[in-house]
Amino acid sequence: MTHPFAPVSFAAFGSTVTSALLRIALPMAVTGLLATFVFAMIGRLNTMWSHPRVGDPMSTNQRNIFLVLCVIPIAMTVWGLIDRVQDIPESGFGYFLSLLAGTLAVGYTEEIIFRGFLLQEARRYYRSEWKAAMLVAVMFGAWHLPNIFLGPSFLEVMVQFAQTIVIGLLFYVVRVVFGHIWPAVLVHAGWDFALL
Repeated sequence: MTHPFAPVSFAAFGSTVTSALLRIALPMAVTGLLATFVFAMIGRLNTMWSHPRVGDPMSTNQRNIFLVLCVIPIAMTVWGLIDRVQDIPESGFGYFLSLLAGTLAVGYTEEIIFRGFLLQEARRYYRSEWKAAMLVAVMFGAWHLPNIFLGPSFLEVMVQFAQTIVIGLLFYVVRVVFGHIWPAVLVHAGWDFALL
């Protein structure tokens, strides 16, 4: 048996119950709790949950466009979840639960950091919703660049960087449409769950 913290390939990351718990759920849950504590200590926790966007309220056309865009990550998440649930008999319920715990921890942690704290700070600095959203999406993409140390090629990591910028913008749309961070957390967790 290999040590639970021994290096693994990107493909094997989260591939067993132990790996999902020790490599995904535990580190991200600790990170999320620490981030929540720090944001509370610096007085930013209350504003990041449901703070409105900068500028004029959305027009009906903007809201309709955002609603249509919001359907993309939600539909893809539901589709992936249905596919993942069908794998339970093969992979086991313990694996299913450990992966669910891990992806919920990832969704919570990344959303409070990016579409919570960093979005609010970028809004304060830029006073432009679009600049703030783009900056946070690029930062979200950059957050995934260290995945290169898990073994994928440079090209695969660059593709993931671009994909996470786009999905980061879609998570932003979910956050803005619903006016709260929790729907983005759940869609993000479901998205990751469906991908693993």
